[in-house]
Amino acid sequence: MRVQCKWGGCNGETISVRLASSYLSPTRGYVVRKYTADEVDAIAVYCDHTRRSYLLPIDAVAGLGPLTLRLTPPRNNQRASLNFAADYEFPGAVAQLEERDTGSVEVTGSSPVSSTPSIDLKDRVGMDEFYARLAHYVRYAETGGNVVVTRWGKPVATLGPAAQSVQPSLVAADE
Repeated sequence: MRVQCKWGGCNGETISVRLASSYLSPTRGYVVRKYTADEVDAIAVYCDHTRRSYLLPIDAVAGLGPLTLRLTPPRNNQRASLNFAADYEFPGAVAQLEERDTGSVEVTGSSPVSSTPSIDLKDRVGMDEFYARLAHYVRYAETGGNVVVTRWGKPVATLGPAAQSVQPSLVAADE
């Protein structure tokens, strides 16, 4: 079964899932890609807030951009066109991120289905990959690693450990 894995953000009443990706193409402009049955059979969603996983069949979500899974009944008692998280709950498929001493991140879970190999972080990475794995690269920097971020093959930024003597401060807008 071909499964696309996603993280779901939660506000306490709903879980929001992005089912589309977008990018700026130099020849085609702003391009939005949505999942189809030709690509995947299902979308798996993990929500850290609920600590639960949800499995959405592609027939129910093909062609959608954002999706909302309801955790609580709506205040206006609406029932039509709602997706309740409980209907898609996938028990036993809980994944957790664990950090290794090397700074790489491994996904482990309660079943072989939810575990994947560790992510190999690079010392030089393109902006798209950097954006997609931002949290991993920040953890890498916390452990002393440095990464050069490139755009179109040219270095544009460097991420590394913060200097110990630097204290973040907020500057008032009128200063």
